[in-house]
Amino acid sequence: MQYNGRMASFIALWGLIGLLFWGSAGAASPVAPKIQSLLKPEVFSRVVNDREIMTHADLDGQHYSFYAAMLVRASERQTRSVLTNYALYSKMISYIDRTVYDPKTQVLDLSGAIFGYRLHSWVRFEQVGDHWIRFRIIRGHFTGMTGEILFESGRDFSSKPENALDTLVYMGGSLTAPHWPPAFIVERGAEIVFGLTARRMRSYIAKGN
Repeated sequence: MQYNGRMASFIALWGLIGLLFWGSAGAASPVAPKIQSLLKPEVFSRVVNDREIMTHADLDGQHYSFYAAMLVRASERQTRSVLTNYALYSKMISYIDRTVYDPKTQVLDLSGAIFGYRLHSWVRFEQVGDHWIRFRIIRGHFTGMTGEILFESGRDFSSKPENALDTLVYMGGSLTAPHWPPAFIVERGAEIVFGLTARRMRSYIAKGN
């Protein structure tokens, strides 16, 4: 059978559309890193088995990194619903007194102070998947810092029946920059803030608000 030029172009066009469709439909979604792989074994055990809130912040030369991990007595859906309601962050983040979230740009404008140091940053959030949110500070203090929030259902990380309905949460970030506030502020100060914030978040979620 012979095809004229127009028919051949038509077939080629639909072939291209088909390839694009199946390529996008069949593409695997990004897989969130396992929280256990991001924590030392003893830290993971204290979070899961002892229900401790674990925080750490470290300034190594010009590189700064931090994390907070906790186990919440609530479903993953409920936990994610609260922690992605960024307008609530002024109520849940210690030492933050103002937050304004723009759902169109997915940018959170937040400000606060600790130990005499004033913080004002604009944070953009990106939902990579149901269990994975990335964030980046795009303006203000700590511009360029990137990080992520991860959620895992208790069924995925624990064999204990009593943990089945719990949710494991990890929040971490890092930034390399030439100038930093005193190490005490960005290390010990951050750990205090993260610890208080995680307790407040966990209580807020557990109450079902």
